[in-house]
Amino acid sequence: MTPEQRILLRRIDRQFDATREMPEPIPVRERHRKGIEDVHEGDYFRCAGPLYRVVSVAQYREKQSNWLELEIFSLTSGETTYLEWEKDDHVEISLNGPELSLSEIGVTPDQVEAMSKAGAGQISFGGRRYDYDDDYAARYFRGGAGEGEPVYFYDFETKDEQYCLAIEEWGDETTGYEYAAFVSEYIEAEAIEVLALAVDRAGS
Repeated sequence: MTPEQRILLRRIDRQFDATREMPEPIPVRERHRKGIEDVHEGDYFRCAGPLYRVVSVAQYREKQSNWLELEIFSLTSGETTYLEWEKDDHVEISLNGPELSLSEIGVTPDQVEAMSKAGAGQISFGGRRYDYDDDYAARYFRGGAGEGEPVYFYDFETKDEQYCLAIEEWGDETTGYEYAAFVSEYIEAEAIEVLALAVDRAGS
């Protein structure tokens, strides 16, 4: 068996387990009462079609802003990705694509830093152009607790503000820096349908 076949089998096993472990669904007539703000670890929800199970919940904090990151497993594709949301004047939701390297999106750390200092620049990737929007420091709290890990964000957006390309810079001058990039699509709150709560929350 090849490594690719082993990965595929593990993915299928996870899909089967997640499907088998899904708690009793919320009655259809009651689902409209719950949204992304009600979603916790172990819950199941549908987002614009695919069905997901929440693997874990983390939090980002940036000055007065806080937003949550859900690590989610797709029962449809067998892939793990992330959904982020925050509430300001209204609920803002973004669904991430797979993790990308800087080389995949065609930039270097020095180029990213130069765009940050200039407050302008653009990255073309996947047939879309992303213009520099903002950069800022935040802290990442795994499970929402602890002292948090420092992370620096560089955000680029498409002109229609439908897609965001976020570059994350982890580490410091002592330990060295690591980078990851994600393309995310903004999702309407109405696209979230909560289907089932974790067993220990089923009565809530």
